[in-house]
Amino acid sequence: MNAQNFRLVLWICLITIVFCAVRIIVAVFGAFYRYVRHGDDHVSRSQSWTGRLISYLLLITPLMTIGSFGPQRLAHAQDVGQNLDDEENCAVPLGAGENHLGRNAFLVSLAVGVGVLFRLRSQRQVAARQDLEVPSLSLEVEAQINRSGEELSLVRLDLAVRSLFVHGHQGLQILVHGVDGLIRAEFTHELVAVAPWTQCGGRVIELSAEIPLGTLALFTSGSPSPTPFLIPIGQTLAGDVWINLDEVKTFGISCQAPHGDAVWRGICQSLSLSPFAYDVSIVSDEEQQLPARRVIVERQTEKVGALAHSLHAFESPSVLLLEGDERFDQLTVYRGEIAESADGLEFADHGWILQPQGVAITPIGCEVDEVELIKSLLGEGEAVFPWPIERWRHEEARHQAIDALLPPFSFVAAVLGAPEVRHISGRRVIFEKAKSEELVLWLAMHPTQRRRSLARSDMWNVPVKDATFSNVTSDVRRSLIVAQLPPEGEQWLGVTMTDELALHAGIVSDVDILRACVAHARRWPEDGGIEVLRHGLGLVRGASFESCLYIWSDSTGLTTESAILVVRAAQMLAEMCAEVGDVEGVYWATAKGLLAVPGHEDLVATRLRLQSDRGDTAALHSEWQAYCRVVAHDPWGQGEPSVKMLSLWREVRASESYPSSTAGSI
Repeated sequence: MNAQNFRLVLWICLITIVFCAVRIIVAVFGAFYRYVRHGDDHVSRSQSWTGRLISYLLLITPLMTIGSFGPQRLAHAQDVGQNLDDEENCAVPLGAGENHLGRNAFLVSLAVGVGVLFRLRSQRQVAARQDLEVPSLSLEVEAQINRSGEELSLVRLDLAVRSLFVHGHQGLQILVHGVDGLIRAEFTHELVAVAPWTQCGGRVIELSAEIPLGTLALFTSGSPSPTPFLIPIGQTLAGDVWINLDEVKTFGISCQAPHGDAVWRGICQSLSLSPFAYDVSIVSDEEQQLPARRVIVERQTEKVGALAHSLHAFESPSVLLLEGDERFDQLTVYRGEIAESADGLEFADHGWILQPQGVAITPIGCEVDEVELIKSLLGEGEAVFPWPIERWRHEEARHQAIDALLPPFSFVAAVLGAPEVRHISGRRVIFEKAKSEELVLWLAMHPTQRRRSLARSDMWNVPVKDATFSNVTSDVRRSLIVAQLPPEGEQWLGVTMTDELALHAGIVSDVDILRACVAHARRWPEDGGIEVLRHGLGLVRGASFESCLYIWSDSTGLTTESAILVVRAAQMLAEMCAEVGDVEGVYWATAKGLLAVPGHEDLVATRLRLQSDRGDTAALHSEWQAYCRVVAHDPWGQGEPSVKMLSLWREVRASESYPSSTAGSI
């Protein structure tokens, strides 16, 4: 560092320290004055001051740190061609003389501030729809990032990448976004630049900073191609460096290096918060502290590759985060030794080097307290562990007809009660997004209408973006794969480029299972009819679609249809049990039917007659009182027993040996 740069850095540090000290002193005295004058009313104002301070530490500090390199960066950026050893093979310039950039690591918030902004904005929109209060700290940080102008910079980068794919340019390896707006792209092969890009070398093209966003947007109109999997990894003299993990495949971070832990944390946070990796599935062999991100942890090395392979899809790729140098045929970011000619960040000669380009770079770094700060804004992350697969332990006397009803399945979309998706082991599948479980249930209940357009119109009463629906489908695949890997070469939820949305045959609804049981018992009652119906009714946990607000379950008649099916199955099983003298079976069957339709008159009548025949007076009175309570609390009923039920009650009372009392006295 020369004397001029040293004095500049020193002045910036002194000004910053003085500014912070003055702000803190003023805030403390102001808070004390407000407390003396207004009492506890000062609390909300002090929270606003705390938010400003945290915003300053999160955003201004890294900008100041990198800003200290500004004059040298601009000087070198103007002479990029002269700084390259081989301009055709490298898009980023080598440092001249003693380059100090490789000795430092800047805060992760500078590179992924826009990713934080997008997530804060999404949280605010969700809170607005649910009429929830947004924390003041989140609002202040969002406003601070908005003022930084980083979002427009990212928009330019996004449009630039999309313009490449419009012209069919493949093999993008590295992007360098200069401080002056110049964007350079390095490819794995030679190519010819197409407007608005200009040729810079055999494998390097560049986009001038003079091209406005409006003009750049015209070159990307009608582009259906998604952006590549870009991750910011650091900064060189030419600007911010982004790697395309889709093309690089594996990227390593040297483990034996000073500040190696901070750089590893920074790259992990960069991967998690990159705006170009919002819908990525992250699989790791160790737990990672990634705020607001679900990480699937598989500690068995032999299984982690297969898990990532199953999660990978065109619209939502998967990436491995490995604490080691294991090699898999998957997108991988690992911490370990970097092989010769491999891609990664390596520490050598007192500085960090981007390999295989051999370029000095300031890598992204992140300390533990910074992770905690981001976590306070975005929320805790979640580590999800794949389930140990255990089949249901069926009773030994299970009838063989039960297994012949349906093809083998792994998941049950249960709607005969509170809606949920369960694995055959009995555990409920936990989805990250609220609409994911609903989508699985919708697809399971509409086997002949499995189309994206129909699902979107039924599940949302307002237009929904393609990206939103894509995020939901990706979460469905991730959550189901965590429970159980799909068969080789298949997906639980099909990946298609059409309107079709295929659901795997291994996911069935409990309504379909019960319907198959009823059909079997009706056609072959002597072939395990009772056992089959008992198995189907065992799936009933309550009223259909209980305690849910799905707008499509009632409008399409599915709630009524499934309730009628349960009642029919309960009546069939009760009749079969009565024929063989199984009184307990009658009680159990009718109880299941009353779970689906409380107060159903035919089922209640069956129970009343059975208790009257048994002479169980206490049970008879208890049953009738329970029925009267259900009728009285039915908001859609008349509030009193029907004529049919009153007549039955008088009939069963008349058969008793003591004088009958009126129904109203019960």
